[in-house]
Amino acid sequence: MSSPLRENHSALSPLAISLLQDISLNSTQAARVLGVQRPVISTWVSRHTDFPQPIDKHRNNHTYYQAAKLIEWASARDTVTRSVDEMVYLAAIEGNVEACKGLNLPIQEILIRFSTLILMYRSVEYRQDERPLGLLRRCAGSVAARPLLKHIESELLGMSDEQFRVLGRVAGAVAEYSSDYLSDLQRVTYLLASQDRGQEQLSVSLLEFLARVASPFAERMHMRGGAPFGQLVTVQLLQTLVGDVDEKRRIHVSSSNDRTAVLLRLIVLLSNEEQLLEDHSPVATLEDDIELTSVWVHLPLHASYTDSIGQWAEINSVVSDSPVGRPIFVVGRADVLGTKAEPGSDHSYLAEYGHLIALVDLGTKHVLGESGVQLMLGIFENRRIDEGLVPYTALLDASSATKVEPGNASAPVLHDLHTVLVENRLDSVHVVSGEHILTSGVRARSRQLAESGFSSAWISSMQRQSANRLMVTINESLRVVNTVDYSPARLDWPVKAGQGENILTLQEARENGKVKRIPGAAREKLADFAQPTEEEADSLGIRIIDVEAMQRVRETGSLPAEYFEVSVSDLSSIGRAEPAQVGDLLVYEGEQPSVLVVSEHHGLVVPQSPVFTLRRRYESLPSSTHLAEIFAGIVLSELQVQNTSLGPRASWLRVRLGASAYSAIFEHHASEWAEVEKELNEIRAHRQVLQAQIDALNAIESNTLKGFAEGTLEINTKG
Repeated sequence: MSSPLRENHSALSPLAISLLQDISLNSTQAARVLGVQRPVISTWVSRHTDFPQPIDKHRNNHTYYQAAKLIEWASARDTVTRSVDEMVYLAAIEGNVEACKGLNLPIQEILIRFSTLILMYRSVEYRQDERPLGLLRRCAGSVAARPLLKHIESELLGMSDEQFRVLGRVAGAVAEYSSDYLSDLQRVTYLLASQDRGQEQLSVSLLEFLARVASPFAERMHMRGGAPFGQLVTVQLLQTLVGDVDEKRRIHVSSSNDRTAVLLRLIVLLSNEEQLLEDHSPVATLEDDIELTSVWVHLPLHASYTDSIGQWAEINSVVSDSPVGRPIFVVGRADVLGTKAEPGSDHSYLAEYGHLIALVDLGTKHVLGESGVQLMLGIFENRRIDEGLVPYTALLDASSATKVEPGNASAPVLHDLHTVLVENRLDSVHVVSGEHILTSGVRARSRQLAESGFSSAWISSMQRQSANRLMVTINESLRVVNTVDYSPARLDWPVKAGQGENILTLQEARENGKVKRIPGAAREKLADFAQPTEEEADSLGIRIIDVEAMQRVRETGSLPAEYFEVSVSDLSSIGRAEPAQVGDLLVYEGEQPSVLVVSEHHGLVVPQSPVFTLRRRYESLPSSTHLAEIFAGIVLSELQVQNTSLGPRASWLRVRLGASAYSAIFEHHASEWAEVEKELNEIRAHRQVLQAQIDALNAIESNTLKGFAEGTLEINTKG
């Protein structure tokens, strides 16, 4: 079996063939190169007879494929969306990782050489089997490459032939086929780090969060070495803080390690080639760098380097050397940044005099063989508070924002953090006085934080905040109880005793073609496509209504505001399910039956089995909400009766309808039945008002007792 072919696809160029020579990829690498999930490769192998044959089935317990043949095969298939160029340079990166590790160089040195060669091959073409001196001669004769020589000549001459051969092929592919050099540098860093578990490193999600933290203060940043430079964490932070290619940021370092400054210079040139025209050094001291907008420090993360006293002394030194009013971001372990301060220590001084603006919990990470290491971000400023003003520190929880798939979890933390820092810098609001209300954390007195540590200060501050929230909740519940005003229910339509004759069931209605049952979608089918509903979805979505949602409707009278959805385009892939129409009944026949009338404000919905759809069929009238509420009420009432008497055997087919009701619901509109529906809706509204009062009374009782139990509420004997 062969897969669908693209109408227009190009064969590999001679340069691409040269770059991919002798490169092989295992299934995991191939999936990353082609932009598909790992199981897709196995599926292609079993389904497509023309899929490239493996060249090695035993190396490292993996099956390997020749990269060039793999890309040629994939480039002709509609199912692969990546361009040939993108696949070529990604294959060059993936296929040379082991060779790069075999050079036995520190990651920082590999990245310096790799960045040097990318810069060279941006100006002159890649040539296979060339030596470093030959490339240098070509660059000297190139007008485009000549300005680079003063920056990278020594690095090029310092490479061995083997380093030049291995790294040159990767750099040549990136320079020829890519334009986002920083992303490719980060990709190489990640792949090298994934094979070296002996180095400290930060997760991609954490780095993305730190990049968003830095963004408003990124115009001119300074990195100070609070940890040994040359570490992988240093490299990761440098790449993160430099930012996107389109941004013209300035970043300096104060470091005794010249190699870190060299790498920084190369990263800056990769991100912004215009800086070739500027003759400035990336090395500077904090005292000289008076125009900076932020300072970044990362402390040692390995337990063997944990020295709380020494690290707080380093932080105090950085704060003292930094210009006034500029944020200082410090990444470190929680057992340093979040611990109690010793009296008279640097830690105590920084807290007492208002230098510690915020502490952010970054969650638990895996660091050098330690699992569950809690990391924190401390934010400081060089300033002294006004006499008599009590300093506060914002305590924020970003642990969910630095997970693998944070979604929008970082938005509240970033809002609080940026607001606190901007207000503080502009002096428009004295944030240390606690005027800014935090949405993702609490505010603690800085002295209390120093005396008790992050965890204890968080708990006590949460208790104070809980008391305020409890009082607001209790007062709101009292308002509901005391301000409810409604007219008593009345019976305005005439009723009389009937004869119990001319009873029809929905079984007969189905046989007569008056009603149709449409099964709900299978949970397993929906699970492949379901995702949380967002208010501003890019594409049209269909909400999934399951038993839990039906129970919510039964208890509150309304559908949950947010539920799971599938895309309209996925509907054809989930079996016989179809969206419900306005006027349809969604029915659940279980131990606690529920019935929901689909209205216009529900949007597009599809039931999930065992919830199903009952759809009325009309001879002359279109489907609508016409008498749908009465129909729903009868079905629910009958199911409840059956459930009581028959247990789990309750069925919609046995639901009974009197002849007049049957006629009104299925055949024609009767004015008296319209009045009945109106009055029943008023009764339901009255019931909801009464239920709101009951809920409010229950809330007053439970919240008051909760406050007494946790000590956040006390009896005011003077009140």
